[in-house]
Amino acid sequence: MKKVAYLLLIIFNLILIISEAQADFSTQHPIYNRLIELQPRINKKLGMSISNAIHQCHKRIGFDKFILVSMYNQESSINYKAKNCLKGILENDALDEILRIVQLNADNVDHTKLRGELTNIPLRVCFDLGIGQINVNTALRHTQCSDLKRLITDYKYNISCSCKVLEDFQKRYAHKDAYWWTRYNASSPVKREIYRQLVMRYYPEKLEESLDENITQFKKAIR
Repeated sequence: MKKVAYLLLIIFNLILIISEAQADFSTQHPIYNRLIELQPRINKKLGMSISNAIHQCHKRIGFDKFILVSMYNQESSINYKAKNCLKGILENDALDEILRIVQLNADNVDHTKLRGELTNIPLRVCFDLGIGQINVNTALRHTQCSDLKRLITDYKYNISCSCKVLEDFQKRYAHKDAYWWTRYNASSPVKREIYRQLVMRYYPEKLEESLDENITQFKKAIR
């Protein structure tokens, strides 16, 4: 009996040690912990790296880290390869630009035939890219974010760029709008409110009350 009791005591102590270690990890890495809660199938090493990149954005602009995680989950389900694409056909201006490039780089090309072929081929055009679903036009407006291919291959680059976009909105609107960050997705008040509600589905419930209280105080302060 003594051996059994001793063995049970060892097992109990091990459980306590593991529980304390997990609690400590959760406290030290709240972004990673929340990310895994939202996307439990994500590769753990990748998840830690993504959480570190999100933490850098949090430190850089002083923005709620859990809203950041919620935004990335809403935008791409934390998928750094995500693309929002449509099928369509090339307009004349785009055709002219492609033919000009072909002419500069290839000889003996039947441009009339090529134009006809390109006109009739439905093309897949992607306009929102990567983990932050950065719009192509938005990326091109920011010189440091204009590498479109990198936006869907390098999640650290994408998060840094989406952070830059948020930072710009923060500087322009945070002093007068508690929900300035919703401009990341939309400009009209109705669509911004829809986006806010979609994002806040992923915000930790236990923290929502204190967040609402802070926003209420903010609104009183700017009146």
